[in-house]
Amino acid sequence: MSDESGTGGWCTIESDPGVFTSLVESFGVRGCEFAELWSLDDDSLERVVSDFGDVYGLIFLFKWMPSGGGGGGGGG
Repeated sequence: MSDESGTGGWCTIESDPGVFTSLVESFGVRGCEFAELWSLDDDSLERVVSDFGDVYGLIFLFKWMPSGGGGGGGGG
């Protein structure tokens, strides 16, 4: 099967916390909250914990490209 969409086999999802909340609620998950995080530095991570409490995971929406070849979201 060829990838004619140009996504390289990645599923495109809107990078909006509300979209993720709706998605997981459709799976039956309750009491879960999503927030945008723009950096993985210590201050940003500490701020998320202080604002929202325990963090159980991170979802990365952009493919990391080690050579700086695009793909968004940082990485060289």
